[in-house]
Amino acid sequence: VAPTLLILDEPTSSLESPQVALLFAAVRRLSDIGTAVIFVSHRMDELFALCDRVLVMRDGSQVEFGPLAGHTSKSLVESMVGRESSTLYPERPELQNTNETAEIELRSVSLSGHLHDVSLAFQPGRITAIAGLEGHGQGEIAELLAGARRPSKGTVVVRGRSTTFRSPRAAVRKGIGYVPPNRRLDGLLLDKSVSANAILAASPRLSTLAVHNARKERSAVTKLVQRLAVKASSIHQSVIELSGGNQQKVLVGRWLIYPGLRVLVLNDPTRGVDVGSRAQIYRVIRELADSGVAVALVSTDMQEILGLSDDTYVVYAGRVTGYLTASEATESAIMHYAMGVDANV
Repeated sequence: VAPTLLILDEPTSSLESPQVALLFAAVRRLSDIGTAVIFVSHRMDELFALCDRVLVMRDGSQVEFGPLAGHTSKSLVESMVGRESSTLYPERPELQNTNETAEIELRSVSLSGHLHDVSLAFQPGRITAIAGLEGHGQGEIAELLAGARRPSKGTVVVRGRSTTFRSPRAAVRKGIGYVPPNRRLDGLLLDKSVSANAILAASPRLSTLAVHNARKERSAVTKLVQRLAVKASSIHQSVIELSGGNQQKVLVGRWLIYPGLRVLVLNDPTRGVDVGSRAQIYRVIRELADSGVAVALVSTDMQEILGLSDDTYVVYAGRVTGYLTASEATESAIMHYAMGVDANV
């Protein structure tokens, strides 16, 4: 029996494109036989592919409701954030070619069943994207960079020196931070406070001679919450009580507190995050890059890659098939390589 009402809250956040198509087909069949569907998503293309009407919320209040026809992605974003969509992505600085040693490199790296002879370099002060169709090795590259995996062949090089990470903790000690794609499973301690989660990586370095420095930690977290506009009753509130966007701000902001950050690996950092929170997260990512951090950005959001990255590697079937500068990167150029057109496979 078909339901009278079906509520879908970010149902595609962990699905690949073929699965999304199957889901949408099923939803349309239910709609055709009279089921009312509420579809919650922060992905503009999905709204236009599936929905008839749109309700826009901002800071817990309704700001718009009516037919989706006549709207554009730009107008919806502006309604959600309360300002022009051109401000969603921070201004990209003019970057000069540099011979500076890469903060981290993969040299001819293979990972059994996933990656084949992959070579990538991440320069200080740059946001370098790793793009491709979901499931073609981008996530495994992020995990290699973060010390969560070890290559079966090839070398990980940190500031010119061959390195073997025995664990993610070893990578953190080298100044490498990681934001995993699933904050609830892999990123946050859900039963702990905002403060405990924000300070998780930095706590040993903020304490002196192994003495716990509560005042210094409290000050650092308070500044972080203000900087990222985290909506919480206090820094002692349980992180599980926050919205998804605010949880993600805490997860990304953790690395703003960490002293000595040299590399930040972001694996789908805004999946399932509202547009307003995205804008604040993007601003922080750009500020980190401008301060000299090398940022590795894995994303399934094409507009995020085009709006943020200074250069882009594209992977297909576990191989690097293309490299594009910001001026060369377009959706069609990325898809050209992502479909394996030039791949020697």
